[in-house]
Amino acid sequence: MSAKLFGWRGLILMGAAPGVGKTTLALAAGLDALRHDSKTAFVVFSAEMSREVLRERLLATLARVPDRLLSVGDVCEKEDPATGLHLSPDDLRRVNVARELLESFGNRLCILDRREIPRMNRDTGYALQNMVEQTLAASNTSRPFVVLDPFQGVPFDSVSGQEWRQDLERDRGLMDFLLQTQRNIGEKFPFVVVSETTKNTWNEGAKMNDLLGTGRLAYSADAVLTVQTFEMPSDLDEPNRSRWLDIDPEHEDDRIERKLLRVSMVKGRDKMRRGDTWFVFEPAFQTIREHSEQNTVRDLVAAEVVKKKKIVEAITARKNQKVMK
Repeated sequence: MSAKLFGWRGLILMGAAPGVGKTTLALAAGLDALRHDSKTAFVVFSAEMSREVLRERLLATLARVPDRLLSVGDVCEKEDPATGLHLSPDDLRRVNVARELLESFGNRLCILDRREIPRMNRDTGYALQNMVEQTLAASNTSRPFVVLDPFQGVPFDSVSGQEWRQDLERDRGLMDFLLQTQRNIGEKFPFVVVSETTKNTWNEGAKMNDLLGTGRLAYSADAVLTVQTFEMPSDLDEPNRSRWLDIDPEHEDDRIERKLLRVSMVKGRDKMRRGDTWFVFEPAFQTIREHSEQNTVRDLVAAEVVKKKKIVEAITARKNQKVMK
């Protein structure tokens, strides 16, 4: 993914249907930058989830422990007096290691939720920029990695204070505002804006128009990524079932829920390469990783798409025959 983007940089618009894993993908990219570059600060503007929920998701990702257990615990386990969590010894060990890693990031990880994101308009042009620059100063870093999630939830008012006449008018103003903010922070630094799409279909390629509210404005972005999920066909046999979800039968638990994702770069500037990258998303652990067999899974999905189209064509033909009779 980073190679296709020629490095995460510029204003990147990322869209997907609800529950597909777009937030997890954006957070994973920021975490990766934190772990591999001590001069990077990861700033998250969350207009939907609270800081506590996001930190819990990051902890689940790093510990590879279901985020559900971090909330309600395992009723079969005793409470750990130090953390108050009901976890198995192995899960508790992983959580403690992950918590130490999360704390080691210090001021380089800054999460600002809906309680701290101010209401903005075109005249408050430096609101987000100031927050990013304050994080850089506090953490003694020079490279920001910014995520804003979601576009639709950002509190953005008209200058007059009146209601927007049309949603598109509000979206156009916000997109211009974010673009200017990203340019002020630095054109080479990544500013990822997460948006929702209207659908998640098998047989249609992702398009910029699918992005809710931002489709017509996507041309302002430096890169546009769309995320789609592909459910594994029930009649798929082995070893293709394992290949579909990138499972090693000898070492991985096949009871874990996994989703196959296709991240498509439908627009890219300045050496960015359009194309698809396949990922495996594990919702319980809030983890996402690139599929190890990109070409194989691409061919498997392509074959299934052809099969589905033939089924739809056959059903349509039978309906037409009945109508003619």
